Amino acid sequence: MKMPGNGAPYDIAFAGTGLAALSLAVRLAALPHPPRMVLVDPRREPVRDRTWCHWQLHETPFDSAITHRWHHWTVRNSTAGTAAPAAARTPYVRIPADQLHHLAMEKLGACPGAEFIRGTSVTSIENHTDYAVLHLSDGRRLASDWVFDSRPPEHHQAPWHQIFRGLELHSPEARLDTGTVTLMDFQSAGPAGVRFFYVLPLDAHTALVEDTWLVPSGQSPDFSDAEILAYAATNLGSAAWQIRHREEGHLPMGLSPSAPSAAKSKNRVILWGTPAGAIRPSSGYAFSRIQRASTRMAQAWRKHGRPAAQSAHDSPLLAWMDRVFLRAMTRRPERVPEYFTRLFNRVPPDALVRFLESEPRPTDILQVMSVLPPAPFLAAAFR
Repeated sequence: MKMPGNGAPYDIAFAGTGLAALSLAVRLAALPHPPRMVLVDPRREPVRDRTWCHWQLHETPFDSAITHRWHHWTVRNSTAGTAAPAAARTPYVRIPADQLHHLAMEKLGACPGAEFIRGTSVTSIENHTDYAVLHLSDGRRLASDWVFDSRPPEHHQAPWHQIFRGLELHSPEARLDTGTVTLMDFQSAGPAGVRFFYVLPLDAHTALVEDTWLVPSGQSPDFSDAEILAYAATNLGSAAWQIRHREEGHLPMGLSPSAPSAAKSKNRVILWGTPAGAIRPSSGYAFSRIQRASTRMAQAWRKHGRPAAQSAHDSPLLAWMDRVFLRAMTRRPERVPEYFTRLFNRVPPDALVRFLESEPRPTDILQVMSVLPPAPFLAAAFR
């Protein structure tokens, strides 16, 4: 195995090929002088294991993979009322994971310095002063100047988790409102967690329906296809739903990175994506945050020929607000549906979109703070 240096095998290695790795890799591949990259992918073929949704505030390299755009959405809560359907100038968009992966491979395939290793995974990484070494499950070792490590962290490191099971359902008898997304239809809230359904109408006869839980660390909800089908029969107007596709996910919320992510002379392994805190602690949104971080990192590489010290995904104020929200959720989980219903009912849609996508104006932050009940959040803030 050759060590990095002149004629080194790789400038950058990616441990994992999820959204964060692909988002950075395609930007690096588009540079005038792209680095030599290797992406280690445990899968042999892209799979649609999840759906990436976000509000499209900016263009990204993956916009051609967008399959749906919605300008209307709603939040339902049987105890605190239903937030009226809202419309914003910024659309809510959907990108299936397999289409994003195919598009990324197409872009990386045009870069002579990009290489995929498929069907094997990274088991460990050695961090040396001037290089790092990846140990693969097939026994190989790869040396690289830098490693971006986006492998999923241990679940116990986060205080809360968003866990979901989604079914793509189809019924010829259905007549769905294809213009409105149900972001949250709350079912229950208490010490065991907060449960809601999430519905993306894909056409008049097809919808992605996700049973979603926000749970404290250590809790694990039980999922049932029958319960998702029953929800669809009751709320989407048909009892003859057929399952076309399924997906599941587990997102840590409030994760504190367990290792430094800044690229220093003695740290050649850079945490990236989820282990670096890309998932918004209070909402679970990650797509746009990952795109912004990837753009910053690619710009640093173009300017300096090395990674930059990774800055935080949020301003100190937003990070503090998210910590306060998680504390308030921990103290009074039964009130979480009320909190979200207030936000979607009382904050102007475009302002709320900017806040949820971590790009708020000062006035957006003030509007968000003004509509939440002061007592539980002041108690959480002063704890």
